[in-house]
Amino acid sequence: MNHEIRWNQEFPAAYRAWIERVYQLEPWADEPTTITEKFNRFLADEFGRYYVARQLSKSEATPWPDTEGAAARLTRDGDMNLSLLLVQTTPARRLALLSGEPLAKLREDERDERLDLNTVGVPANWRTWLGKPKDDGTYQMTLRAVLNGFWECEQQGKVFRYSRDVGLTMTENTSKP
Repeated sequence: MNHEIRWNQEFPAAYRAWIERVYQLEPWADEPTTITEKFNRFLADEFGRYYVARQLSKSEATPWPDTEGAAARLTRDGDMNLSLLLVQTTPARRLALLSGEPLAKLREDERDERLDLNTVGVPANWRTWLGKPKDDGTYQMTLRAVLNGFWECEQQGKVFRYSRDVGLTMTENTSKP
């Protein structure tokens, strides 16, 4: 083979083949196993970081209710998020934020902000399990503390679990027949 490169014909084609080989995801046939293992570990770590960041962004997001023309946040799939206020019941049977602050004792000038900080966005298809929305279009869920920093609620055949690190998750209730 003639090793002389003709710039206008052969070099761009060779350059493209080199680039594609470098950036391909499949390991090369002669790739050392340690490199393949480290790359797979890197991908798994990146995948985990992505989902932790995604969950944190959802748990700390406080979307506006979709009422009176206010725009609600969209999920990645294009579905409208529902606003869900997370509360607990105090021993005196009053509603409180998860931090323990009774809702009735929130000062009017701080009320909206405190409620927003305790509201999470959930997919619109969860509406089935959340019951009826409040007058402002938001939903409310009463959780109970199960462990330090973890909260739980069972309703409509689902188990809802919340923590600040993971956010709100929903699973099937497998404990009932």
